[in-house]
Amino acid sequence: MSKDITEQIDDICEERFGHTNWVIISTLSDQEKVGLDDVADIETIEGVPVAFYFDESLEKSIELIDNLISDIYKENGYEDYAQKIIGAWINIKEKLEEKDDE
Repeated sequence: MSKDITEQIDDICEERFGHTNWVIISTLSDQEKVGLDDVADIETIEGVPVAFYFDESLEKSIELIDNLISDIYKENGYEDYAQKIIGAWINIKEKLEEKDDE
């Protein structure tokens, strides 16, 4: 049995962004479309323009990366590699926090 398009979009959104916060663009009013590309990634799925919101995915992405880094750190033999990733990740998070404070 094939999935309907909304199930496919949910799966794509969950896989890429860690959430299912998306909208089919044709369902939006003209006013709702203003600035949409500032708050969402817009893609065409099976001929249907879809906006995948990324505001909430940033927090989810940070949490996911933190968890992955922790898992790598716990694995035997990867401590040095994990420390380099952690250092780079801390730098990214600090830059994001600075941007949020602006």
